[in-house]
Amino acid sequence: MDKLRKYLILTVAFVVPVLIYLFLKLFGQNYYALPVYYQDETVRLEKEGCAILRAPHTVAFIDEASFATVIVPLPDGCENCTDSWNELRRIQQRHDEVAFNFITDKPMDCPDALSNCSSNYLSSVDLVNRMRCDLVMDIPMRISLDSAKKLNRWVLVDSYRKIRGYYEPNDREEIDRLILELTILKQEGNVAREEEL
Repeated sequence: MDKLRKYLILTVAFVVPVLIYLFLKLFGQNYYALPVYYQDETVRLEKEGCAILRAPHTVAFIDEASFATVIVPLPDGCENCTDSWNELRRIQQRHDEVAFNFITDKPMDCPDALSNCSSNYLSSVDLVNRMRCDLVMDIPMRISLDSAKKLNRWVLVDSYRKIRGYYEPNDREEIDRLILELTILKQEGNVAREEEL
């Protein structure tokens, strides 16, 4: 009787987790959703020098054509962009349909290696204001361009022009996270299209 009880306990201890795993594998959905920034209507973003940003906040200067746009502010006019170009090429190799939007204070052409790219030339003041107000970056109103370079982030915007993420351009792990989150964003779009059908 004692051996039967041990076998029964061992069987339950091994079989139940396997059954739970199989149930979750067959009937569960493993789904990760990216955050959508500044969509809570109870939050008012008040920044000095910016109009009151009301939720849901969208980035007005971006087209809705692509499933995602990576906005690349370049407060230095991209004087030393070799590393950035390499990272942007790496992103495009994984997601060729992603769009890139450069905003800079010096006229520049898009790199030849990027197929879906646009460039916007702004004055230094307008560039910092766009980073602060449109992209909601934590940048003081009065700041030098050298300081703005240090606070600079790349911004992921979805096809609805909503901000989905901020990334450190000089951190390879952050770019890896961006590549992964572009995959997740693409899956979100596929799921949304399937639900519409």
